[in-house]
Amino acid sequence: MGTFRQVLAGVFTLALLGSASTTSIAQDDVEAGFTAINGTMTVLGEVASPEIATSPDVPQERGTGWVFRVRLDTNDPRLSGTFDPDHNYFTASPGLMDGTVWSVTGRLTNDGGSWRFEGQGFAQPGKSFAANNHYVGMYTGEGGYEGLSAMTFQLPKGSGRWDITGVLFPGPMPEFPPPMPPAK
Repeated sequence: MGTFRQVLAGVFTLALLGSASTTSIAQDDVEAGFTAINGTMTVLGEVASPEIATSPDVPQERGTGWVFRVRLDTNDPRLSGTFDPDHNYFTASPGLMDGTVWSVTGRLTNDGGSWRFEGQGFAQPGKSFAANNHYVGMYTGEGGYEGLSAMTFQLPKGSGRWDITGVLFPGPMPEFPPPMPPAK
């Protein structure tokens, strides 16, 4: 089964969480059960360093298990809290991390329930890594949030901060249509 994160692997980036204060949801932000999400994500620190594999033939690096503590603060308290997303990445510039793609998983839990988080992102080559991480995140509700989903896009602001925009909605993510036939 294909997931939205697979399609967006090289196109968008998962975010790290922000520390803005939570506000109430404006009535204009809710339509037929869909809630507009806006907020910030801030990196609070590294929890675990990655296990790194390099190639002797080309300057590239693959890392697994790179975990950060992040804080997500949005206009909807259901999608706010602190969690530790786990990153796997591939870069063509070891040590610089520009020209990088990654996949991320995690679980965000707060007083109302939990979210299973999956995301993917990238940093373009030749630009500052700290201000160049773009993410797309998909959240699946569990416990008190069972039956809800969310999708966010995180835009880098530098210094471990991202602006977040997205939508929280009832039901699961839509399935992908069947794959296109191979090009001839």
